[in-house]
Amino acid sequence: MCRKKDCSGDHIHSVDNETLEKTTRCQQKGCLSGDDIMCPVERALTTDLLFVHYDASNCTCRYSVSFGDSFMCLCPTRHEIFHKYKK
Repeated sequence: MCRKKDCSGDHIHSVDNETLEKTTRCQQKGCLSGDDIMCPVERALTTDLLFVHYDASNCTCRYSVSFGDSFMCLCPTRHEIFHKYKK
C-alpha cells in the first residue's frame, strides 16, 4: 500500500498496490504527490468515468483524454483516491 503524506507527515491518501500496478502509464505519480498536483474532479458520471479540470500547462498526464471542452481521467490511482476520499 502506498500512502501520500502531508507536510506534517500525516497520511492523507492510501492506494492499494493492485491499483498502483494497474497505473502503468504514469511517470510522475502526481496524484500521490499532492492535492495541488491532482486534477480536481468536475463530475463523476459512473464509478469508472471521471471528468476532471486538466491544466496542460501544469502537468502532462497520460491518463487524461480530451472529450470536447472537457477532459476524462482514466487513471486507476486517481479513481481510487476519488472514490475513497471524495477528493
